[in-house]
Amino acid sequence: MNLSAKIISQATDIKQGFELHPHSELYGEMKIDTNNLDLMLRDAPTFDSNVITSMPKGSTFFGFGFTDSSLKWVLGQYTMPNGKIVAGFAHIDYLIKINK
Repeated sequence: MNLSAKIISQATDIKQGFELHPHSELYGEMKIDTNNLDLMLRDAPTFDSNVITSMPKGSTFFGFGFTDSSLKWVLGQYTMPNGKIVAGFAHIDYLIKINK
């Protein structure tokens, strides 16, 4: 059974949309682990897509358990310091799963 989904984005730089694939190990809280810079939360799974917000090193990102086809971008949400919750894509290389 194929559980992937096709997402049609409103982002102007994504023309065809993109596919998401379930990865249960990426569901749950993750710690942002960058060198010194913030991690960008993006509106599509590419480095040149629009930045929704930046997430400081050490903050928490909640992964929804889905990646793009390259397995490099995780779909999830971030709670900003003002309490607003935003959803988007974060690069997997800068996320560490928090085991609870």
